[in-house]
Amino acid sequence: MIEKVSEFTPPKEWLPTRASYLIIGSTGLIGSSIAGSISGKDEAYGLSRGNLDHKNEPIPSFRADAGDKDALKEILSKVHPNIIIDLAGNTNLEECQGNPQKAYDQNVGRVISLVSTVFQLDYNPKPVILLGSTDYVYGSWGPFTEESPRKKIQNIHDKVCDYAQTKAMAERELVTLATRHKIPYVILRFAFPYNQKYRQKPGTPIFMFEALSQGKKITALTDLKMTITPTQYIPPAINTLVRRRAWEDPYPIFNIAGPSIYNGFQIAQICKAELERRGVSVKDDQTRADLVDHFFEGKAPRPINGGVLTSKIQKLGIVIPDLKDDIKTFTLPS
Repeated sequence: MIEKVSEFTPPKEWLPTRASYLIIGSTGLIGSSIAGSISGKDEAYGLSRGNLDHKNEPIPSFRADAGDKDALKEILSKVHPNIIIDLAGNTNLEECQGNPQKAYDQNVGRVISLVSTVFQLDYNPKPVILLGSTDYVYGSWGPFTEESPRKKIQNIHDKVCDYAQTKAMAERELVTLATRHKIPYVILRFAFPYNQKYRQKPGTPIFMFEALSQGKKITALTDLKMTITPTQYIPPAINTLVRRRAWEDPYPIFNIAGPSIYNGFQIAQICKAELERRGVSVKDDQTRADLVDHFFEGKAPRPINGGVLTSKIQKLGIVIPDLKDDIKTFTLPS
């Protein structure tokens, strides 16, 4: 059972009876889910630059820019977390594309600043950094990885976008700097994080159905696989990684996968069946490429175990609710 994970007891000098977290980006889609899960079980604090007043925060929170080194150092010195979960950054594709320098500052420079600030803390051991990253690729030709060369044209659909570039750069900077300064780290790659309350966000068949019923198109996933990750399953995955001291893995990069993996044909069939159930007519000669063309506007998930950066990805070794140490895949219930 998954409770078995909690039987693992880290050394007292590293992890107290209750872990202490600082969640950067605690009011976001993933951050709020993690904050609500940790609250009452371990010690947790949130950090967000947004307006916290309209949020029903389950944990004490600070309002500051995570890129402000002085503010961050002051907060870290106050709460002494042993785990920092960094989920901040700019995920708006159009914004990143329109202002690449700002995207770099928010998605890369901020991570560099975080590692530097942690290194300068006057207490040991240094907190573990868990960096939220992406399992997406972007562009209309490919399949892409974030390492794919950028085409020298301005069309967002014809090159790897600046958002994907910055996420890949942030990963590389974290690995380089954390290794140099002996700071433990874990990279978490999320695939289409999804919460029922956020149905306007692309990434689920539900949203596809709505778009198709309005006459919109969706992107070609014909040769790719996609994984949806309901946000309620992310906290137990992180808890498992923490209890297993995942930062000791020689390649501590983990895909946090969802309950279903679809290929392009399956996506088209699911969409077609749902539309017909709703009484929306779908032509028999409508190809799957037509069904999935342009919906994600050039954004599609990376093939599982495909691409330059995914060839060595370690999968979380549990199946919920059963624990199976002999497999390397994190599967969630449908």
